[in-house]
Amino acid sequence: MSTIDIKSAINYHPLIISSDILLSDAVALMSQHCSSYALVSQDDNEKTSLTKIITEKDIVCAAARGIIFNETRVLEVISLQLVTISENEVEDIFTVVHLLYHNHVSHLAVVSGIEVVGVITYEAIRDILQSADLLKHKPVSQIKRLNQQLQPEINQRKQVEIQRSESENQYRLFFEQAPVGITQMAPSGKFLQVNRKFCEILGYLESELLDLNLQEIILSEYLNLYQTSIDKLYRGEDANCSFEACVQSKDNQIKWIEINLSLVFDAHRQLQYIIGVFQNVRLSKQAEAELKQALLNAENANRAKSLFLARMSHELRTPLNSILGFTQVIYRSTCGQTQSKYLDIINRNGQHLLGLINDVLEISKIEAGKIKLNNTNFDLYNLLDELKVSMSPLAVSKHLTLIFTQAKNVPQYINADERKLRQVLLNLLSNAIKFTSKGTVTLYVTLGNEQPENLNISFLHFEVSDTGIGIAVEEIDNLFEAFAQSSTIEQTQQGTGLGLSLSRSFIQLMGGEIKIESTVGEGSVFSFDIPVRVQQIQVEEIMRSKPIKLAPGQPNFRILIVDDSWEHRHLLAQLLIPLGFAVQEAINGEQGIDLWHSWQPHLIFMDMQMPLLDGYQATQKIKALVQEKRQATKIIALTASALEEERVKIFSAGCDDFQSKPFQAEEIFDKIATHLGVVYIDENHNQSLVSHSQPVRLTKQDLEVMPYQWQQSLYIAACECSDERILQLLSHIPQEHATLASALHQLVNNFHFDQIMELAAGSSIF
Repeated sequence: MSTIDIKSAINYHPLIISSDILLSDAVALMSQHCSSYALVSQDDNEKTSLTKIITEKDIVCAAARGIIFNETRVLEVISLQLVTISENEVEDIFTVVHLLYHNHVSHLAVVSGIEVVGVITYEAIRDILQSADLLKHKPVSQIKRLNQQLQPEINQRKQVEIQRSESENQYRLFFEQAPVGITQMAPSGKFLQVNRKFCEILGYLESELLDLNLQEIILSEYLNLYQTSIDKLYRGEDANCSFEACVQSKDNQIKWIEINLSLVFDAHRQLQYIIGVFQNVRLSKQAEAELKQALLNAENANRAKSLFLARMSHELRTPLNSILGFTQVIYRSTCGQTQSKYLDIINRNGQHLLGLINDVLEISKIEAGKIKLNNTNFDLYNLLDELKVSMSPLAVSKHLTLIFTQAKNVPQYINADERKLRQVLLNLLSNAIKFTSKGTVTLYVTLGNEQPENLNISFLHFEVSDTGIGIAVEEIDNLFEAFAQSSTIEQTQQGTGLGLSLSRSFIQLMGGEIKIESTVGEGSVFSFDIPVRVQQIQVEEIMRSKPIKLAPGQPNFRILIVDDSWEHRHLLAQLLIPLGFAVQEAINGEQGIDLWHSWQPHLIFMDMQMPLLDGYQATQKIKALVQEKRQATKIIALTASALEEERVKIFSAGCDDFQSKPFQAEEIFDKIATHLGVVYIDENHNQSLVSHSQPVRLTKQDLEVMPYQWQQSLYIAACECSDERILQLLSHIPQEHATLASALHQLVNNFHFDQIMELAAGSSIF
């Protein structure tokens, strides 16, 4: 060769790939074009945006680092910048070799202006040197120097060739032994390559699959999903797509497969093939189906449990209502000391049985997360006194000393959940007495050591100690589990094992935590702290005397009892008639509606479970009629269910209140006083509104049933604080509005003339 044509080393058609292509696709394209490199384009103007190059060296290094090719973009593995040489400078081979050697690269980009027009590689330079007679053109010294410069590049090239071969082997090994199915498909969906796992999933031989396309194995109902996914890839909306579909195997089995697709383009952005990754999701689908079935079974079991508890509550509490109720009726009548003692025994054991039933129901509510706080204002000192009175007979019967001690700084009036606090203390005290054969049981109440910044909130510390049998240390952790008892307690064969579990749940709900210290043979100490809101205003003292009749000057209150049980109707009647209430009875909802039409009762006690027409339907019909006629009939539901769902259903039907069975006589009197404003004469001949009665709420609209002139007179009488004139005006209220008269009567009795003034003047709710 007489001359060296260095420009013949320029590759004017180099492989160009997109910067967002996956490394696995780049390797496939480089292999397809038999190229050791690829120029990387970063935008649509390929010629001016070629600033990167990926080489075999980058691919080998990526494989050595354990990079996952089908999850990595090419830009993430490029290690060298693109070195350029002007096309005009490609005249002297020594200049080209110098650039390659000086920059430690194997590729030079040839540029014309700002556009890349080609690439020179050291392989091309080597080929030229092997075919040219350099002795005719250059001195021997220059040729030696050139060989010295090229030798490292040649050695590096050999090493890269070895590494490239190893990389290809690794890639092929990965393709064949991958734990998921991998395919290379033509744009039409025809399989070009498939790996062993894909054949295993579908049960076909490789040769059989190469005669099929993807659309032939996907069930027809999923073809639209496949086409939609491919279209999104074509439009460039997604780099890859994933969807689940059912495919049919060779033996006609239907299999759930997760399919991942990505497109591979050539240097001219023409689609070359589709890469598909297939994974059998039968096990995950089966697990999902089993989970759904388990959830469904759990829901059904929970509904069945709720239904069972509702039925058991009704079946157990209904006869208890008669037992405890008639015990109270007899007790209120004249009876001897011996009979009273027997009645006390019946009532005490009945209440104990009721407590056991309630414990089971409370546990079910706690498990369902349906237990809630019901904070009220109450007298803590009075609560402690009642507990001592209640527990003393049990302690005396076992010859135990019962001690109640409270620090002087313990507030008397607090806001907390009185019922739950009472239940916790009752459980702890009754357990202490039950499992103590001699010595003392002590309740100690103090202010907690840590007090919050809010001055209205205090932490109360309660401590119940005994000198009983004690509990082993290893059994303390399980002591608060439902139905669990320590071995020492089991020896006594007493209790259900629910009391402590309930107590802990109630204390946690109130914001505290129960603690226990115990020594076998010496006794136990249970303690807890709960936050309470201190009440600065004294709670109105509650009258505890037994009502014996209605106070004079009140309407003739009509009470309707609707219940299919003769015992329950008779029980209520025997409680109400002696006090002066007019009472009628109905045996079902239909008869109750008829009596409401003809008798217009002020209040109805409505049993909710009755034949023919139950209490829910009867209440809805009566409330609709009440609204039409603008009459105020209060309906109190009677239910033997203690479930929260039942209460929600009761109020949804339109009931004004509910009373669970069994009930205390005072609870019935309370309800009537709350809704009708009834005033009683107690056994000490004092007028009383009975414990727990809430203020009757009136609005201006309630007074609109009376003439405007009457309202003006009422306002003036209230301004003058003349109870005489107000009572005279109340006597003019018609009988059908007796509830209004009772409510105003209640305000007069409590000297709330200011509220009467505001009502008569048009104020809002009180």
